[in-house]
Amino acid sequence: MKVVAVLVAARPRPASGMDSVAAAAIAAIEAARAVPGAVVRVATPADDVAAVAAQCNVQPAHVVALQGDDPGAWRQAIFKDLFRRGARQVVLVDAEAPPFAAQVLSDAFAALSADAGLVALGPVDDGGCYLLGLAGPKVPDLFTGVRWGTRYVLMDILRRCEFESRRVEFLPLSPAADQACSAS
Repeated sequence: MKVVAVLVAARPRPASGMDSVAAAAIAAIEAARAVPGAVVRVATPADDVAAVAAQCNVQPAHVVALQGDDPGAWRQAIFKDLFRRGARQVVLVDAEAPPFAAQVLSDAFAALSADAGLVALGPVDDGGCYLLGLAGPKVPDLFTGVRWGTRYVLMDILRRCEFESRRVEFLPLSPAADQACSAS
């Protein structure tokens, strides 16, 4: 099973209208739904599940509740949870990343199918990343020591890939957004 997980780390604002977080999440979810054979899940902090499900128009059962406030631990938990539930490949995208086409997700899955030992990365030109893909079931420790919210996110993840002896497949470079995954 191929899974696209959309990480919604920032809390959508309730009620009156759609905010930029929810709009970006919906755009990422729509891109993910366009990938043939992919299942879409949304991951968000546990206290935001109901709000995120409602604003992003997904069933609450399709939302992975994250504990704590460590962005690295969230990412590790998303991969572990989805592999435990039967996923063979997981591509994690940040809901606040710059817009991307469904083809980028398809390319990530194709790379993971060709080489289960690699890491698919979508770099952002500000030093962050908008996408990280892995084939399971083992989840390498790619998130410890990453300086989240800085221009060093991609460099730190690449360092962890080297430490874990993982090859990297780069997807297209994306221009920075106000809050790409480097800011989560």
